[in-house]
Amino acid sequence: MSLRLLLPLFALLPPGCLHAGDWMLSEGQQSLYSSLSLSRADSYWDDRRDLQRDDCTSRDWRADLHYEYGYSYYRTLFAATSFERDACGDQRSVGIPDVKLGMRGRVDPFRNSYSWELALIVPVNGDRVDRRKPGIGLFGIEAGLFRTYRDDPYEKPFTVLTRGIWGWGLGVTLWGEGAGHELWGELNWRRRLNRDWRFKSWLSGRYALAGDRVGADDIFSSRKSIDYDELTLGGRFTRRLSRGTSLGLSLEQALWGRNTSQDTSLQLELYRSWD
Repeated sequence: MSLRLLLPLFALLPPGCLHAGDWMLSEGQQSLYSSLSLSRADSYWDDRRDLQRDDCTSRDWRADLHYEYGYSYYRTLFAATSFERDACGDQRSVGIPDVKLGMRGRVDPFRNSYSWELALIVPVNGDRVDRRKPGIGLFGIEAGLFRTYRDDPYEKPFTVLTRGIWGWGLGVTLWGEGAGHELWGELNWRRRLNRDWRFKSWLSGRYALAGDRVGADDIFSSRKSIDYDELTLGGRFTRRLSRGTSLGLSLEQALWGRNTSQDTSLQLELYRSWD
């Protein structure tokens, strides 16, 4: 089964949440995901979940890079990072928050799309502005379980399926140095529209347990809280450009939350795979 026919299926990468996904690569196969996104917010939810007007309008740019390698039939290795430029009023923050290194494995040896994930998050220089990530500047460990439902246990390629497909992901991120640990999950639905076009929608949620740290920097203390939750709705159209290459455009909107901003994010994505 060719990975090049399946690349739009395995990516479980909503903006701002670089989880590896459910799809397993065969031995020696490789894939690369890159994206550029813009997020804007002028309001936030306070600790009582009431929506408040912010004292400035945030405009945040983010570039993501995600690489995967099929180490064996049972193990897929991955690495991910991002470069961010966040701004709110006259405050600026630019840098690489962290690097994620991990492994994905099969829960069912006969299914490519039922897998577990384990990753180490290594801080680089942190990001003082962005309220979307609670453990900034800290080491973390992430564990997740992912599943996409199809009739065939040998995983028919997405290109031959005409009906919609449901999937989900559940996981936890454990942070060090007193930061609140984070629970996250996603319910998604995807459909092949025609030979070249795909559509995916998702509803994702995050919930952070209260920790000792509330605010990573005094200057931005009004924009960051470790104890928070968030519910987000997103959608993506993906077009196959050539064998092994796809281009995607996604829109994501924060629907509800606590101690987090009401972000609207637009993201341009490029997928590439090879043997």
